[in-house]
Amino acid sequence: MQIAYLKYALCFAACGISVTFAEAGTPKIHTAKMAPDGTHVWVQFETPVALTDCDVEYKSSAAGSMCKSPLPSAPWVVVVYDKSGKDAKIQVTTASDILGHLPANGLVQLELERKIEADFSRVDITFTNAKGGSFPHFSIEKATPPTTKWVTAAKTKDDSNLYISGTFAPASGSSPSYTIDSKASYTVYSFAMALTQSQLRAI
Repeated sequence: MQIAYLKYALCFAACGISVTFAEAGTPKIHTAKMAPDGTHVWVQFETPVALTDCDVEYKSSAAGSMCKSPLPSAPWVVVVYDKSGKDAKIQVTTASDILGHLPANGLVQLELERKIEADFSRVDITFTNAKGGSFPHFSIEKATPPTTKWVTAAKTKDDSNLYISGTFAPASGSSPSYTIDSKASYTVYSFAMALTQSQLRAI
């Protein structure tokens, strides 16, 4: 199970990190993503980030953790809003720098005390241990299913883009006969820039 989490986390980090070599400033959360099982959240800081393992970790069991002085409480606040807008805090049981080299990678895995249910509307994640009094924050919004239907039923053959109709007639002493009536059409959308009349005359 841990290998599966690490696979998702590596993909998340590889797709989300844009490493720069500028001087690290106030920590900012670039993005956050829930694990498929809803019990973990991966938080990606903008990099380079002026934080160490000891700043972000809590009860971490990650191999290679550099922090020898664990924090007394989790420096993370996770609040989940259901579809009615009611909020509920979920405790963070562990926070780990699972990749190492936090200033360069900026990835932290949060393990939650309970699963985030699928009907959530928003998840707010706040880091509370940044220097200078800032509280880096990120919200995971529930994706809204698209309203456009790509496939709908047509009323008649003329209205349809794809139409197939057929008949089958068995016969005694000979092969059965088949009749197939079909139609297929599609629309090609062009995104090319339209030419003006003056441009056409110049060609």
